[in-house]
Amino acid sequence: TVKAKLPPGTTLEQYRQMMANLLAERFGLVVRHASKEASGYNLVVMPGGPTLGSAVQSTERFAPFSERRGDDGLMHCTFGQTTMPLLANRLGRVLSTGGRVAPGGPPDYIRVVDRTGIAGRYDFKLEFPAPSIPGLSGNGTNVGPEDIPRLVIEALAKQLGLKLTPTKIEFDLVIVDHAERVP
Repeated sequence: TVKAKLPPGTTLEQYRQMMANLLAERFGLVVRHASKEASGYNLVVMPGGPTLGSAVQSTERFAPFSERRGDDGLMHCTFGQTTMPLLANRLGRVLSTGGRVAPGGPPDYIRVVDRTGIAGRYDFKLEFPAPSIPGLSGNGTNVGPEDIPRLVIEALAKQLGLKLTPTKIEFDLVIVDHAERVP
């Protein structure tokens, strides 16, 4: 564990540079950056605008995020006080894991970039057919993980007036070239 105090007014870029310096000094960490391009999606508003409905700047306090598999065969995802960039991030996780929002991201993490232009925080729900769980009898669906992208895209359009458009996304990789085991 590394504990550090930041001076008031520290910018994100200053924080990143301070952290890089600290890791280099304490752990002999040597990194380099590389760009990679991968398939992903842009999160955009459908013609006619978003249908977030009463979710706009809601005062009702939903939990930050929850998901559950309902007896109705649907995945029920609840987003509380969520920004569009955070929604995009969570959608990437759903698409990458076949319907579940797993912590972290798998190596083949599908990136979703917010291009909605919608500011603020919103409370809303998104429901889509839950994927089948092998070996679990009576889970009520015939949905495989390969169906999830199509089902999530359909649910976004019908329920929120948003859509995912396929695109190529360039992102930054941090490659660790060397690190000392003990500082």
